[in-house]
Amino acid sequence: MNRINISKHQFSDLLNLINGVFLPLKNFINKKEFMEIIKNNKYQNNFFTIPVFFGVNKKIFNKIKNSSELDLYYKKKYLIKIFDISYYTLSKKLILKRLYGKNYIKHPYSKKFINENYRFLSFKFKKPN
Repeated sequence: MNRINISKHQFSDLLNLINGVFLPLKNFINKKEFMEIIKNNKYQNNFFTIPVFFGVNKKIFNKIKNSSELDLYYKKKYLIKIFDISYYTLSKKLILKRLYGKNYIKHPYSKKFINENYRFLSFKFKKPN
């Protein structure tokens, strides 16, 4: 079984998904949902402006790319098992342009977004008891 350590931001988003903070969102979004949010500010016909996604860098992707299940850890503590993993790519420049406008490259988050999100994942998980 493969395992990955997730970032503080990913941990926060995971907790918010588990606790229903992002309703109607229940999982990290897939490519189709990502584009719907970016293009139309909607998710399942609800106003939704910021995609809640799970991205990994190239090193992690190369480690997990053949996995259909993973254990997620945060600060070396086991969190949850994820399954039915789908991997996808996006045009990061298009995404950033839609989010931050034509001068997106000057936005402080742009470089971080490009460097940390080599591939994106959508997956299912069971809420912990």
